[in-house]
Amino acid sequence: MTRSQFAPSPTRVEDIRLFTLPRGGTDRLNFKVFDTVSLLALATDTVELTGTFTVKRHDPSNSDWAKGTIDVDMIDLDLHGKSKLLGAVRARLNPEQETVGRVEAAGAAARATKCRFQAFIVLELLDHKLSVFNKEPVLLTHSITHIPPIGQGGGTAGRVALKLFNLARPSQKLAVLREVITEIGDFAKH
Repeated sequence: MTRSQFAPSPTRVEDIRLFTLPRGGTDRLNFKVFDTVSLLALATDTVELTGTFTVKRHDPSNSDWAKGTIDVDMIDLDLHGKSKLLGAVRARLNPEQETVGRVEAAGAAARATKCRFQAFIVLELLDHKLSVFNKEPVLLTHSITHIPPIGQGGGTAGRVALKLFNLARPSQKLAVLREVITEIGDFAKH
C-alpha cells in the first residue's frame, strides 16, 4: 500500500472525516484532564489540568477504517492546574519512559474504535516542590470516530489504584492516582 492511498492528514477541524484513517502526521491539540489523586493516603482531590499534548501518528497499516491500525507516540504534554489539596500542579511526560498508543481496527466501516495509550507521566506539585511519577503505565482508552479525535475523550475507564513515587527518591511511594478523565480539544496554536 502506498502513502497516497491514505486520506490526507487533517490540519483543521474542517478537514477531519468520520471513519477515515489519515496518513501519518503530527497533531498538537488542546487537552483537558481531570486527575483524582490521593496524597499519602490521607486525602483525595480531583484537579483539572489544561494545556496541550502532541502526538505523532504513524501511517495506518491499512487505509480501511474497519481493518487499519495506527501506532501513535505522545511526544509532548504540558498541562497546568490548581487543587485545594495539591496546590499548583503541572503534568508532563516522563522523559525516562515512552508514552505510546495504538488506534485499533474498528471491525466495521462506521463504528467507533478504541485508541489506547500506556502513559508515563510526571506530576509536579509546585507548591510542595515535589514531583511524583508512575512506574506502571497509566492505561488510557478513548472511544473515537475520527482522527485526530477532537471533541472526544476517555481516560482510565473508571477507578484505578496506580502508585505514584517521589521522583527524587524513586522507592518512596507518595500518592495514588485514582482516576483520569480526558477531553480532547481543538488544534492548538503553535
